[in-house]
Amino acid sequence: GYGFKVYKPEEENENSLSNRWITSIVEDEDGYIWIGTRQGGLNRFDPRSGQFTVYKHDATDKNSLSNNRINTLYIGKNNTLWVGTDTDLDRFNRTSETFVHYLSDDGLKNPITALLQDSTGLLWIGIRDNGLYQLDESTNSIKAFTTGENTNSLSNNNITSIAEDAEKNLWIATQSGLNRFK
Repeated sequence: GYGFKVYKPEEENENSLSNRWITSIVEDEDGYIWIGTRQGGLNRFDPRSGQFTVYKHDATDKNSLSNNRINTLYIGKNNTLWVGTDTDLDRFNRTSETFVHYLSDDGLKNPITALLQDSTGLLWIGIRDNGLYQLDESTNSIKAFTTGENTNSLSNNNITSIAEDAEKNLWIATQSGLNRFK
């Protein structure tokens, strides 16, 4: 047989799930389950203790989560947790339990919809209505790939998913077709 254990917010318990609307789930190398929510920020579930730790946006703390609306989570190289919110890309610093923000300074306020770290270590970021972005953490540089008049440009700026195949091609899903990037 099987059974489901349901986790939901409990007003009297600060170690419970922060929101019922779950948008993304990933497991890191340490066995923690990270849960993104639509309106309640980021949750870390410790399966050993059964407790949740909640990370939320705090307007008075620039190192807090950038937005409580999480769209996508991704565990990259070196067990790095990347958080795609409605307004920014955040990287979680495990030592200080703070967040580094990447795109808001560039004026990119649309929701982050897809994340992938490729085999070379570059982070690819899909942004709703803003296209595809490449973050090189070693140089802290960001490069944009968007729809254009060039026939070799992206088919649409609304990115829904990103994958890398065995031959190191990137596959980018949009609302107007599938794109292969060599």
